Amino acid sequence: FMVSFLLVSAGLVFLISSCLLWTLNREKRPEKRFQWSIFLLFLSALCFYSFAALLDPFLNPWDERFHALVAKNLLQHPFTFTLYDNPVMQMAYDRWDRSVIWLHKPPLFLWMMALSYKMFGVSWFTARIPSIILCSLMVPVTYRTGKLLAGESTGFFSALVAATSFSLLGLVSGRQPVDHCDVSFLFFVSASLWSWVEGVSSGKKHRVILTGLFAGMAVLCKWLPGLLVYAVWLFYAMIDKKSMLKNVKQAGVAFLITVFIVIPWQVYIWLRLPVEAKAEAGYSISHFYTGLEGHGMNFWYYFQNIDQQYGPWMFLFIPAGLITFFLLSRGKKLSAAFIAVTVFVYLFFSMAKTKMPSYTMVASMSVFILLGTLPAMLTRMTEKWKHPEW
Repeated sequence: FMVSFLLVSAGLVFLISSCLLWTLNREKRPEKRFQWSIFLLFLSALCFYSFAALLDPFLNPWDERFHALVAKNLLQHPFTFTLYDNPVMQMAYDRWDRSVIWLHKPPLFLWMMALSYKMFGVSWFTARIPSIILCSLMVPVTYRTGKLLAGESTGFFSALVAATSFSLLGLVSGRQPVDHCDVSFLFFVSASLWSWVEGVSSGKKHRVILTGLFAGMAVLCKWLPGLLVYAVWLFYAMIDKKSMLKNVKQAGVAFLITVFIVIPWQVYIWLRLPVEAKAEAGYSISHFYTGLEGHGMNFWYYFQNIDQQYGPWMFLFIPAGLITFFLLSRGKKLSAAFIAVTVFVYLFFSMAKTKMPSYTMVASMSVFILLGTLPAMLTRMTEKWKHPEW
């Protein structure tokens, strides 16, 4: 209890200090002040997500205990993924929660959990350390993306939302399916989007390499939805006709890097474990046309659950954020393409028959930025007042 209390207290101190540093003395060395403010916000997120990881001193049943066990077994054989390391009998690969060989999820987040075990020992808390780090890193990634799209204030307030996200707290604690898999997936997809926005804004070619790298890592966390950045990239190429050819070429180079990262794992499992790989591929595809394991919901499921994911009244705040985002956005075409992230994700997963609460979490960074534009707009409006720091 004392450790949890200290973490929350420290997180609040860092959070308040970050906000004060952001608002006071706006004319004096703003860039340095902004950097320190984001660093304090990162420390605040680190405390809050560490607190979340301490909430349950045990492994939660769905799906954390499975992920933790597979990661533990990887310490003995890093390239053989097993749920039961010493099975009494062999079982058919017909259910992901009882098979000996376990290919239900791609390997990257499990390797990260195994590395945490190797460095800090095997426990329920060390299983959550990679998620603590990745959720905390969402703060600078969200800040930078929001800043490039709609200004400094949007970046800060978006990062503030990311540092205090209730849904991310639930994923880090292991209470919310699909826990650490979704955290790593969200981070690498968000990182690929940030790298793409950075590349479009600055024109630096090495950002193409980073985008391909992060997209590949996202695919290695939760398969093909990790390619989301390419859907947005191609949409941007279509609406920005002057640089269409350039964007298509860059997207092609990045995609080749992604393929180079992803293909070795696919070749490995199809050559070594063809029966299990085929069964898992078929099961993954069936999510789209079959409501599996009691998770068949209606088309409007994700829209009806927006408040549960992001907080009360978000069905009003998010559309309002969409309007303010376009008012504050620096490049309308780039902003329109970025908003397509949210629209595409919600439409795609709404059409799929199998639905789970955290599937649309992959679009969280764009939602954080939409919400961040609301206080950013208020900040801009108060700049004309006598005391703008209010």
